Amino acid sequence: MYTQPAAQCFGECHIVDIGIPAAAIKRQDFKRKVRTAGDVIRTLPKRNPFSHKGSYGKGLLIAGSETLPGAAFFSAKAALRSGIGLLTLSVPDSVRPIVAARLPETMHMPRQTLDYRHMTGIAIGPGLGREKEKAALVKSVLEYDQVPCVIDADGLFHLKNYLHLLNERKSPVVLTPHPGEMARLLDVSIEDVESDRFGVSKAFAEKYQVYLVLKGRHTIVTAPDGRQTVNPTGNPALAKGGSGDVLTGIVFAFILQHEQIFDAICNAVYIHGAVADKLVRTAHSMLDVLASDVIDHIPIVLYDLYRDATC
Repeated sequence: MYTQPAAQCFGECHIVDIGIPAAAIKRQDFKRKVRTAGDVIRTLPKRNPFSHKGSYGKGLLIAGSETLPGAAFFSAKAALRSGIGLLTLSVPDSVRPIVAARLPETMHMPRQTLDYRHMTGIAIGPGLGREKEKAALVKSVLEYDQVPCVIDADGLFHLKNYLHLLNERKSPVVLTPHPGEMARLLDVSIEDVESDRFGVSKAFAEKYQVYLVLKGRHTIVTAPDGRQTVNPTGNPALAKGGSGDVLTGIVFAFILQHEQIFDAICNAVYIHGAVADKLVRTAHSMLDVLASDVIDHIPIVLYDLYRDATC
């Protein structure tokens, strides 16, 4: 159901009880599962009535460039909509006034004076740019191993030269490549990645001890210990620029709030796809959905999930 080319042959699917006893399942150590709405509802973070903004993450997002300022905006707003407590954004000086005007809820930190202290998480990559000097930013994030980090997009482009640093980190790393970025990290073809998505993901995550989100139809989330979750939500409406930046923001916000980072990532991927499903089910076609539409509808999906959690 979840691998090409067989997945294209599946239509409507029904899961039925064929008599396998529950005890048989409990005795198994399943390392590959499909994420369900029940899994998400069960693991969503609950807010303490006496908490404050510092309780839900102090994140630094290093993103955007003169030609790609929108990527920083999408990631930042998605993180804010996903519950991050405090978000500091680092964009080039030339675009800061534009982004700041659209995101008054964020704080800002100049690229020239980046300070990772007091942060509880760092995300880097969306719209960062591929100029050589940007590689130093990725390297500095990897070397500051006191907090978890998320690396996406152009951050993954520069990561290719610093893979050896991944195993040296004390705190978790989350990588969110699409098949092209995964192929570049491995020096293989996209076809090689797509022909064995489970195997490629597992081998890389275990080798470098990272959480890997291999994006695409039925995104696969892999933990450093080899556990894998397949995401059933999402549709081709997400095949548009900015969608990945939105996912990065949700992942970033969630890993700073959930008790378990694997649940955080799986829930972020599920909700990202569930928003797209709701959009095309209610008011949109698969052609017209924008990244900003996805961000604007995160609250609706979260509301439904939390409502179900209290029923």
